[in-house]
Amino acid sequence: MRELVLIVEPIATNRIVLRSLLEAARFRVLCCASPVEAEPIVAHQTPDLVLLSTETALPSALGFCRRLGRAEPATLQSRGTPAARTTPIPVIGICPADRQVARLAILKAGALDVIERPLAEGLLLARIRSILRSQKEVADIRMPDQLAPVFGFAEAGDTFEGPRRLVILTEHRGRFQDALAKDVVRPGDRVEYQSPRADYVDESTDPADLILIDGSGGVFAPGDLLRLLADLRSLASARHAAQMVVVPAQTPDLAASALDLGANDVVGELVGNAELAIRLRALLEHKRETDRLRDRLRTGLQASVIDSLTGLYNRRAGLAQLSAIARHTARSGRSFAVMVLDIDHFKAVNDTYGHQTGDLVLRDVADLLSERLDRRGVIARIGGEEFLAALPDVTEEEAQGIAQDIRSAIGGHVTRPRRLAARDRDAAAAAIQVTMSVGVSMGGPDDTSDAAISRLISRADEALYEAKAAGRNCVTLKAVTSAA
Repeated sequence: MRELVLIVEPIATNRIVLRSLLEAARFRVLCCASPVEAEPIVAHQTPDLVLLSTETALPSALGFCRRLGRAEPATLQSRGTPAARTTPIPVIGICPADRQVARLAILKAGALDVIERPLAEGLLLARIRSILRSQKEVADIRMPDQLAPVFGFAEAGDTFEGPRRLVILTEHRGRFQDALAKDVVRPGDRVEYQSPRADYVDESTDPADLILIDGSGGVFAPGDLLRLLADLRSLASARHAAQMVVVPAQTPDLAASALDLGANDVVGELVGNAELAIRLRALLEHKRETDRLRDRLRTGLQASVIDSLTGLYNRRAGLAQLSAIARHTARSGRSFAVMVLDIDHFKAVNDTYGHQTGDLVLRDVADLLSERLDRRGVIARIGGEEFLAALPDVTEEEAQGIAQDIRSAIGGHVTRPRRLAARDRDAAAAAIQVTMSVGVSMGGPDDTSDAAISRLISRADEALYEAKAAGRNCVTLKAVTSAA
């Protein structure tokens, strides 16, 4: 669905001009004359972006802008909003060029940009596209709060935020020092000045949080500036950095092109220090929030495939890895092994020493399994004390040898609990040894279907029970192919 833009503009002629411009750019558009009229529209329509004129009734406009910047505006809730918003609505202010006080006020109130009249239409559209693109990027990595716990993406607690890296590409170091001093740079932050003409290649350094590119004073030909922006987005150390570009005065087309190439903000070379500081703080705050969401997503994805106790793959991920190995075998034409491994008499360990000691034994066993496979295959915990392993490109003899090596290593290992339960202090349990039984089945190039893989696991499970029946602490193999 096309994005919805709400125009809040008291002058009818201006509303008509803006509406025509946005509809020609394929946006859906709603219009009203004042923030008072806009509030019920926001409550029921939830626009993707608001264009807010500050030419009249500035206090009302500022209050409305602040409410849009909060996830749950109190004024809208008090009117019985059908569903409270969970994310702010971005605002672009519109004001005359000579209204510097209004310009700073709307930025402080939370507007992401201010466009001056007379409007540079191409720049306005580029700014709208840039903001909406940024909103979509955040939405792509944000999981709805009500679903996050279901998928293991619970909100992380407050974490320590380390020093940030701010890279200033300029020929005039003193140009930005006053702005950076206005609560932009925090103690511990690294501020690095480099020439904008130098090649920015520093993949060995920490990623940048902010890159400020000074393109004023004719330092760049337009094509060179745009090329630098594109190059920076291709570097790992700069890909997720907030980018601000300073462009020469009266170059709206260049500013629009910079935004379309991925710059997060663009300002003219005559921008004041107060405004520059507001914009830089906003960029760094947005960077912090997207980093937090990205880390949350990364941690949640890891939690969805990793067993939290042992650090091995969980059952779901283990089965997926087994399927990948089966597909690899279909291409290589060789056989592969499936192992089901179980710690012998593990219930007795928990009953005698407690579950905390049992967990320690499980972690030790998991570490040994990882060491013995040594990148030859994958290992997953699929039950309480049961594990699944898959080894590509092995013969029956090789699979049996690896299984025997694992069994021997587990049997020879001693787990030494650091602290036993009070009831066990007199027990000779300062050293715990367990054994492991292993069932092995063999698959071939034709065993790639879900049914074939399920059959291989069942055969390995049967082999495990035979090993248990044979006295435990042994390996049993059942050779099977898709033709069996």
